[in-house]
Amino acid sequence: MKINRHVILSLTLTLALGTHAQNGSEIVAQLGQEDQESLRSLVMYPAETRAHILEAATQPGALIKMEKIQERSSEAFNAVIDGKDQETQRALWDLTRYPGLVNALVGAGPGKTSSLDAALKDFDPIIHARARELHGSEFASLEQIAAIQRESDAAFDEM
Repeated sequence: MKINRHVILSLTLTLALGTHAQNGSEIVAQLGQEDQESLRSLVMYPAETRAHILEAATQPGALIKMEKIQERSSEAFNAVIDGKDQETQRALWDLTRYPGLVNALVGAGPGKTSSLDAALKDFDPIIHARARELHGSEFASLEQIAAIQRESDAAFDEM
């Protein structure tokens, strides 16, 4: 049996808003355009992901804590890159977009080419040159960024 997107959206809205007094269509009509688009995009996620999103939405305190963790890590990251030229800032930011890369670079140790090669083998070759360059010139910054990531991960795990 195939369920259309409207039915899923209506059910999701009803569950998310905790009301059975209104049907999903009435709820959708009351939402702003941006909210409607967000809810429609929710339907595109697998059922398990939607369940996690809805569970998170029922715990606003956790969402606020997550936002504070993100703000603190963002401020700490900006403090690390503040004062560096724009290209270096961009390069450091690019490295953080690859999960585990900064930790791998720091784990390779400063100035150890063979360890660095081993650390980079699991990452997209497109980032290797930039990673090598920053490993040599910005190792202290990479250590600080790795520490920020560890602290954020620990805070999320604790939460």
